[in-house]
Amino acid sequence: MSELFIEVRRKFTHMAWGIFLAALLWYGLADWRLFATFFILSLGATFSYIMTRHWKHPAFAIFFDLMDRADNKKHMIPGLSALYYHLSFLLLAAFFPTKAAVAGMIILAVGDTIALWYGVFLGKMPVPWNKKKDLDARFIAAVVCTLILLPVLPWWQGFIASMIGMLVESFDYKQGRILLDDNILVPLAAGAVVWVLMLL
Repeated sequence: MSELFIEVRRKFTHMAWGIFLAALLWYGLADWRLFATFFILSLGATFSYIMTRHWKHPAFAIFFDLMDRADNKKHMIPGLSALYYHLSFLLLAAFFPTKAAVAGMIILAVGDTIALWYGVFLGKMPVPWNKKKDLDARFIAAVVCTLILLPVLPWWQGFIASMIGMLVESFDYKQGRILLDDNILVPLAAGAVVWVLMLL
């Protein structure tokens, strides 16, 4: 199975799950406790996989085979991106105003996915500081996020937050074995921008 297919599948799940969780928060059907539950479940799955990795059939192996990159399973903490993802959503739900939290979730879930898909198939302008990513893909992703956030935020707030989120996403934060990746940096940065703009 090609790495591209696995990445597309990962990102589709990433987007669908993020939109679902953001909708639950926006409509008052969830609070920080649900997000804490998902983070704990994610942490438990990762720990269980690590403890049984030497078994013929490790715990949660099907999940990690379907959703995790091969390098993460072999050389890094398996499920690390999912841990960051659920941790960032927990922090947003617990400490940010609802509009800011929802914006951070959508900008991560949708923006990160659209940026990848557009960049792979249509990207034309490499980011000057990171040739692996495309500037036009990040702009298109920001526009899509702005449109999706129209029921939540004025267009200009959504656009500014989306552009900041995509700017943060454009950098490479991979240092050593433990990655502080965009699954935590993008939503918190975008949510913080919205929070500040709401206070102006």
